[in-house]
Amino acid sequence: MLTGELGAGKTCLTQGIALGLGVEGYVRSPTFVLMTRHHGRLTLHHVDLYRMASVDEAWDLGLDEQLFGEGICVIEWADRASEIFPEDCLWIDLEYGQNSDRREIILETGVPIEESRFQPLLTLLAEKSVTTT
Repeated sequence: MLTGELGAGKTCLTQGIALGLGVEGYVRSPTFVLMTRHHGRLTLHHVDLYRMASVDEAWDLGLDEQLFGEGICVIEWADRASEIFPEDCLWIDLEYGQNSDRREIILETGVPIEESRFQPLLTLLAEKSVTTT
């Protein structure tokens, strides 16, 4: 789940995830199409909730298939419907740093790290001195 101000880098981070998954082609923000699917080693479901006016509208997209199906689901502007996501999601908040070229990245899970399915990633980041909660 990605959050952060407009232009903070949510789509850029998703492009990096797609690259890591071996997705070919350019990954664009799905702001106007709402949801795109990209194929690599795993399927990447890329969703954008920026234009959603309500939680119900977001849920009507059929997100359960992407959230609980095969592959990885990356949702930009996830804070617009935070109550519909599973507790054990990984939340990534991107904020502008001290200048426009820097970003602060905050990682959070709704469960203790040792209970999280993201525990290997979070442990690795902690070893690299990245702050996680």
